[in-house]
Amino acid sequence: MSKIHFRFNLKEIKQWWRNRVEEKIRKRKPLLIIEISDSVLKAVIIGRSKEKKRIAGVYVRNLKEETFSESIKDILKKVKLEPRVFLAIPRSQIGVKFLTLPFTEHSEIEAMIYQSNPSLYSPEEIVVGYRIIEVIKEEHIKLMVVMVHKEVIHKNLEMLKEVNIIPECVALSIEGILLLLSNNKNIKRIFKTPVCVINIDHSSTEMEVILGNNILFSRNIPLGFSSKEIYGDDLLNEISQFLLSFQKAGEKEISRIVLLGSRENLQKLKKGLKRRLLSSVHILQPLRGLP
Repeated sequence: MSKIHFRFNLKEIKQWWRNRVEEKIRKRKPLLIIEISDSVLKAVIIGRSKEKKRIAGVYVRNLKEETFSESIKDILKKVKLEPRVFLAIPRSQIGVKFLTLPFTEHSEIEAMIYQSNPSLYSPEEIVVGYRIIEVIKEEHIKLMVVMVHKEVIHKNLEMLKEVNIIPECVALSIEGILLLLSNNKNIKRIFKTPVCVINIDHSSTEMEVILGNNILFSRNIPLGFSSKEIYGDDLLNEISQFLLSFQKAGEKEISRIVLLGSRENLQKLKKGLKRRLLSSVHILQPLRGLP
């Protein structure tokens, strides 16, 4: 019987084991998601508890009252281990478009996005990304296309570089909303059917239609809690128009409306939406009780 001889490359085995250990350590590190706007810094810390992700803290700092460097250093003190860092770009600083294209390979999709609408963006000035929302009978694909000015990303990266932070990736704030909502099992269940999520911030409002883990429709308007118009009919009109545009696109029917923000400020809006749209309207506060 012939003998089988094994040859081991000890150097390769050591490197494989080192990579595996480093990856395990990396996954155990807390995740710090940073969003920077003109006057506000937002930070979310996501840790792990028994191998499950959990939101450990949410911080909002006014950059008119303290510098970015002071704010981020103070937040980093609250993280026990050196975190992995993701940079989130605010929805107000990005463009979002929804396209339906013929089914094709990933390598050809970006070229088709540009060919379908050459005026959509300039490759020299804009960074483009996309997510496949749906494959229709392997004939067409529905895409969410995202466009961001390179200058916006460069400015944020430079601010982080000044405090010795290099982010692992650049994401979108709307994806942060998805992560936040899907982190709660009780909340996640409601997204088995299309839900309109309205997130009202200090100076702007994000409106998304979410199904499962996908964003089907999205819009941002410059109306927030700091705007007097938000307590009149302006925001109600904008929400009504958003829902009408979604329905005209021939999409699925929305099952309910979810409001995110301060409960005190949302009660009046909730009553107005129920009266005008005759829809099921709920206020969610998934961050209640967090530091």
